[in-house]
Amino acid sequence: MPKTKFQDLTFTVIMVLIFVYVMTFYNAGMENGVTFSTFGYALKNMWVEVIGGLYCPEVHCF
Repeated sequence: MPKTKFQDLTFTVIMVLIFVYVMTFYNAGMENGVTFSTFGYALKNMWVEVIGGLYCPEVHCF
């Protein structure tokens, strides 16, 4: 686990990006079926959730 503030920030960013991408891909796949365009759709439409995911760990949004 992260020991410094830089490691904590890096770990948070990586985890948020992976989690939000996978969940966006999953939701798009459930809605429209999984095709090659689903990968691009998920990459294009995940950024609002990424911003929320990066903001919430710092202000404890739960």
